[in-house]
Amino acid sequence: MYRITIGKSRVLFRGLMAVVTIFTILAYSSAWGVVFGSDSAQDLPPGTVQLTPAIPGMGEHWANPGDMPLGPIYLVYQAEVIGIEYMYSQDMLGEVTIPTPEGEEVFYELANLAVDHAVDHFDVGFMDHGHEGFEVAHWDVHVYFVGHAEHMAITGEPAPEVQEISIKAKRFEYEPNTITVNQGDTVRLKIKSIDTTHGFGLPDFEINVKIKKGETVEVEFVADKKGTFNFQKTLLTALPYRSLE
Repeated sequence: MYRITIGKSRVLFRGLMAVVTIFTILAYSSAWGVVFGSDSAQDLPPGTVQLTPAIPGMGEHWANPGDMPLGPIYLVYQAEVIGIEYMYSQDMLGEVTIPTPEGEEVFYELANLAVDHAVDHFDVGFMDHGHEGFEVAHWDVHVYFVGHAEHMAITGEPAPEVQEISIKAKRFEYEPNTITVNQGDTVRLKIKSIDTTHGFGLPDFEINVKIKKGETVEVEFVADKKGTFNFQKTLLTALPYRSLE
């Protein structure tokens, strides 16, 4: 793994200098498109979901499954985006040779990197045997918006704060009847039936559960979207989405 600080790439190994120089140029070039320009995980593009808990030195990994394995993969810690990861196999890189002021020919590997955010540094590593999720030889490129010491201080997944809500299920209503969450919240619902058997639904998170009279059922999930959502009565004879019975 090599760390490259913006503006100092020419002091590094010549073989990597080409990769980093081109990455750096494209990171500030809007012509390559805007991927992300916010610090808040609340502003991640639609369809982005959490893939991993916090990984030491990197944070949580978030991405649109349709973009995997190449990325962009958003690196998130404590609800802030601290960087973006891309992966490039060797056959995805273009090749160009550029003369240096010293009259030497330097081989450059060219990649399309799109970031619309101030970049602090890059961590670049070549995985010659690949890894889980991308098993071919490739470059791992981590583009960090925070300093090296800051992201290296991440030790792992902190215990999530759980938003716990107690719900009373009655014949014609739920108390309360809505829930407000942020993307990434861990939510625990405790649903108690007061009078009869109920079908409880939260379709925005694919939850459907049957609660018998006098019974309390717990449901826990991680919200993949933010907003205010309604609890719904569901038919006991048909479970149209994921059942937690």
